[in-house]
Amino acid sequence: MPPPPEPTPTPPIDPFDNPEDEIPFQQKRPFGSGLYRNPVTFVPASSSLKTVSTDEPARDTSKSISDLYLGLVLPPEPKPPIGHENSPDNNHSDPPSTKPFPTPPLCPSCNLPILPNHELSLPHQLSLPHSHPPSSLDRSRMGLQYLSSQGWDPDSRRGLGSDQQGIVHPLKPKPKDDRLGLGVELPKGTKNIPRPKEKLLDAKKARKQYEQEKKKKGRIMKELFAEDKWEKYLGKEAS
Repeated sequence: MPPPPEPTPTPPIDPFDNPEDEIPFQQKRPFGSGLYRNPVTFVPASSSLKTVSTDEPARDTSKSISDLYLGLVLPPEPKPPIGHENSPDNNHSDPPSTKPFPTPPLCPSCNLPILPNHELSLPHQLSLPHSHPPSSLDRSRMGLQYLSSQGWDPDSRRGLGSDQQGIVHPLKPKPKDDRLGLGVELPKGTKNIPRPKEKLLDAKKARKQYEQEKKKKGRIMKELFAEDKWEKYLGKEAS
């Protein structure tokens, strides 16, 4: 008797292997086709439903809404004590109590009564001592270092001098476009004559002007530094 055939070993199952990966794209089922959906239970139509009776008079809700609004806005009325309701003196009403309200204290800085949110009011904020920003002067300047060594504080917002009577801020400079001296003022009705613009010369005129200036310079040098003894030996042409 021949031995039974050996069983063929089954390949290990890959957990990441999806059998639908080999299905063509046109034959794949749409997404969500295998999901379970709860059936919708419809209520059958019946005549046993309750209907609203038209005989019941409609309630006026405007008064209840107004009472609710007044109860939220107005303070609740104080209820009289139980023994006071049955007393014979309940027929006449007691006069309202007129107690004077206590006067609030005054603020020491602005001299106004201290009320709620008094610290945020404008008069109180204006009466407080404000902190000013530091001076914008360059601290590395030699003049500022010298004044600081003498006791002057640039952040104290005070001027120079023994009594600090000087100006606090420097003078604002003004542009000076004229060539007049300091303190010179033109009379009214006169205008400052502008300087004429220099004309540009071409090459020929520039060379001619250079030769004229060279001759003029040579003539001046000859008159200043020439001596008669050189002309006596060399002649005027050599000089």
